[in-house]
Parts: sequence; C-alpha cells; structure tokens
Amino acid sequence: MAMALLQYDATVPEHLLCPVCYEVPPGRIAQCHAGHLICAHTDPAQSGGELCCLAKLHARAAVIGVAAICPVCRVPLPGDNRCIAAERSIALLPTACRHCAADTTRGNLAAHEAICPTAPTVGSVIVTHEERAEHEALCALRALGELNRVRPSDGATQLWVAAFRGDADVVSRLIAAGADVEAACTIDDTTPLYIAAAEGHADVVELLIAAGADFGSNSDGVSPLLRAAAHGHVDVVAR
Repeated sequence: MAMALLQYDATVPEHLLCPVCYEVPPGRIAQCHAGHLICAHTDPAQSGGELCCLAKLHARAAVIGVAAICPVCRVPLPGDNRCIAAERSIALLPTACRHCAADTTRGNLAAHEAICPTAPTVGSVIVTHEERAEHEALCALRALGELNRVRPSDGATQLWVAAFRGDADVVSRLIAAGADVEAACTIDDTTPLYIAAAEGHADVVELLIAAGADFGSNSDGVSPLLRAAAHGHVDVVAR
C-alpha cells in the first residue's frame, strides 16, 4: 500500500515533524546531535513496507561512500540516538479519526482506524479503505491550493518527497492533480525528476518525463541521466 500523503495539521508543532518526509513520525524517533527529529521506526507496517527515513539517509550515504548527515543542520548523524520524549509528546497530541471524526490521540489513532466501520466511499468516488487517506489528502490539498506547498527546511514539495521515496502511486496522483513537476528543492536545486533518477526509481522517472519534466542539468551541471548512471541505476538510464 502506498504511503499516505502529508496531512497538514496545525495542532502539530513543526519541530516535531520529520525534516525528511515532513510528516509526524509514526513510531520510534531518532535525533541528531542538534536535536532535529527523524523517523526511525523499525516496523515496516508503519510506512507501507518502506524503510524509515533514518535508514534511507544512511543507505543513500552508503551508496556514495559518505557519512549520513542531518538534512537540517548538515552534521553527521549518530548511530542510534533515540528521542523518547518526542515519541511520548506526539503520542499525547489530540487528533481525530479521518473516517468517523471521533476524537482520540495520535498514540491511539492507528488502533482506532484499524477497526473504524466507516464505509469506503468518498463523495461519488468509490475507493478501498486503504486508498481513502491518499484520496482525501489530494482532495484537501487541491481545494486549499496546497499542492505545491514547500517544506520550510529545504523547499521540497509533496511531489519531490514522493519522488525521493519512489512512491509511483502518489507521484501519479499528484501529477494528475496539477502538481508542478519542475518545483526544485531550494537547498540543492534538485527537481523531482533528478532525485528520482538519483535514487533509482525508474517508474517514477517515467511518470515525470511523461508529465513533461525537463531532463536537463541542474545548477551544478549534472543531469538526472548522469546522476543515475553515476549511481549504477541501469534501469533508469535505459528509460
């Protein structure tokens, strides 16, 4: 199942959001030496079977032979530096079921929604229970004009984050809803296409190219094709 799109929630302080996925960490949380929080859960079920953000940072760094760094302060990440205080703070935050609107806490939300009897329909669109979160998120983002909202930490949009994750389903939905395929991360000027190619997500690369994404070089003179080749992503180069 694809990961849910970002749910904007003013009740969650920004310092409790993960600077990689810009979502509320679903379980175990790690922190850098400066205190910035990063998703570090070990249960794949909490992220649709994907690696947590901390594991992705270490994996990506290992590919190019460098130490993983915090995406905010750019200092090397410690091996295992858990922040239990943040985990408990998030678990106590109030929230509501996305389906029946019942009040609960974030710590109890997953258990509640797992048994929520709400019918799997959204307006006139029929979706499965698992697809409802993604559908409602897109509807809300489109209505609020938030499709191209950027993360304050690095200017990355929803589409950039989904491309980095390799989440082709979310990328496809965002493109269909009108997301800007050229909106680049403000720190390193990488576009969704560039980061998808660098991470080896061939299916996402194909979607972005079909949507008209520019395959030219970014500000450092390196094209998505060259970056994919440098990382050994033959399937991306073949596209």
